[in-house]
Amino acid sequence: MTQVNVNNTPGGPVDDGGGAVGAGINLITVLVIAAVLIVVAWFIFSGPLQSLTRGGGDVNINVNPPAQQQQPASPKVEIETPRKP
Repeated sequence: MTQVNVNNTPGGPVDDGGGAVGAGINLITVLVIAAVLIVVAWFIFSGPLQSLTRGGGDVNINVNPPAQQQQPASPKVEIETPRKP
């Protein structure tokens, strides 16, 4: 059986936490870019630039229905019954 001894020598490599700091900076950068993209998308679709995305300014369409005509009086119906002889 083999035995491996690892001794921490004073002149050996030391992890100073630089990798964790770099990962944290990258995460913050991604979050800031995502927030900026969300704000830009909101500004385009619901801000002052919405008229550009919806094809122009306000469009008013006035619809005037035809005037109501008076209904003619109901016809008078007379029914003649045959007389008995």
